[in-house]
Amino acid sequence: MELLQTYYLWPEELETDLDWKGYFGNGDTFFKKVISKTDPWSYCTIDSVVEDKFARGYFNHLNSYGMDFDVLTDPTGSTSRTFARVLYVASGSQADKAGLNRGDFISFIGQTRVSSSNVKNMVRGDTIQLTVNHLAYDAEEELLYWADTTEVVVGKSSYVEDYPFFVNEVFDYRSRRVAYLMVTRLIPGPYETDSSSVRYRNDMDAIFADYKSAGVNELIVDLRYCNHGEMDMAQRLASYIAAYNHDGEVLANSIWREDLSANNTSYKYDLSLTGGNALDLDRVVFITGPYTTGPAEWIIHGLQHTMGTDNVLTIGELTAGQNVLTTPIPTDFHMTLYPVVAYMSDAEGNYDYSAGIEPTFQNDESTYVYMYEYGSLGEILLLDALYVLFELGEEE
Repeated sequence: MELLQTYYLWPEELETDLDWKGYFGNGDTFFKKVISKTDPWSYCTIDSVVEDKFARGYFNHLNSYGMDFDVLTDPTGSTSRTFARVLYVASGSQADKAGLNRGDFISFIGQTRVSSSNVKNMVRGDTIQLTVNHLAYDAEEELLYWADTTEVVVGKSSYVEDYPFFVNEVFDYRSRRVAYLMVTRLIPGPYETDSSSVRYRNDMDAIFADYKSAGVNELIVDLRYCNHGEMDMAQRLASYIAAYNHDGEVLANSIWREDLSANNTSYKYDLSLTGGNALDLDRVVFITGPYTTGPAEWIIHGLQHTMGTDNVLTIGELTAGQNVLTTPIPTDFHMTLYPVVAYMSDAEGNYDYSAGIEPTFQNDESTYVYMYEYGSLGEILLLDALYVLFELGEEE
C-alpha cells in the first residue's frame, strides 16, 4: 500500500479501508480492490504464475495454437448454428503450420460442434482436429452457400513469438509508392524470452531503410492488433513518419502527479534515431480497432496534434483509450505491481482520449462475410485506406 501511495497517479482514490481478510487473498484480486474503481489499466503479476498479460481476444503469446477468431451465427442464414471465424494466424504457430488462414470458418472441434461455450478449446491444449468450411456466392440465386469442408490437425499449443511487423508490403498505386505495415506490438525485442533483445527495433530500422530506398511516399500503418509496447518505440516510429521540419518538436509528454513532476518526460521527434531513413511524410493513415492500446494510441494522438487530423487519418473502430502510463514496481510479496503513474499527452498537454480515439472513417470488419489476408488489396480496411488517400482526396 505504501508503494502505491508513493507512485500511483490517483493516491486519493486508493481503497485503504479493506476488511482484514482482503490482505490474505489472491494478490491480483487484492490489487484490483485497492486501486481506483475507474482504473482499467493498472495490473500486477504474481512471480510464481506464468501468464500472458497482453493476450488479444483468443490469442495468447505464451501458450496457444496461435490464432484469434470471432464467434458468429451461420452467415448463410440457412441455420442457426455457431461458427468460429479465423481473424489472425501468427506466423510459425501451430495454427499456421496446420494451414489455417484468415477468413476460415470452423464448425467442429473434433466431433463436437462449435458453440460459444466451447470455443476456448481452440486457444490452447493438446493436438486437436478442426473442421474448416469456406463460403461461396451464387450470383444467380444471390445467396451464400458452403462450398467445401476440410479437416485439419493442429499440433499441441506452444509459445508463439507473434512477430510485431506481421505484414510488410510495398506496392505502386496511382503513380505513388505505398507501404503497408502491420504492427502488432511496439516493443524492442521478444521480451517473453529475452528482455535484453533489441531485434525488433533493428528490424524496424531495416524496414524503413527499405522504404526509403524504394521511394515510398505514402504510408499505411495497421495498428488494429497493437495492444501494448513502449513509448521509445512509438517515438522511433513517429520519427520515421513525420516531416523533417518537426525534428526536435514534442510528440508526447508523460505527466506525473504534481509531487512527482520531476519524472515528467517529453518524447520528441528525433531524426537521429532514423539513420537518415525518415520518410518526411505530409500525411499518414492508421488502421485501428478495439485492441489498439497504449503506445499505439499515444503515437496517433501525438501525430494528430503535430500534423493535423486532416493529415493523420484513422480507419476502423474506436481504440481502447489508454491515455496513461504504467510502470513496474517490484515488491517483497512475490509480485510486481504495474500501477498507473502518469498521463500520456500530446505536445500541448492534452490527454482527453480516455474514451478512445474515434476513427476518422468508421468501418467494422466483423460485419463483412469475406475476409482477405492482411496486406492484400482485397482486404477491406486496406481498401478503405487507399480510398481515403487517393479517391477521397480527388473528390474533394
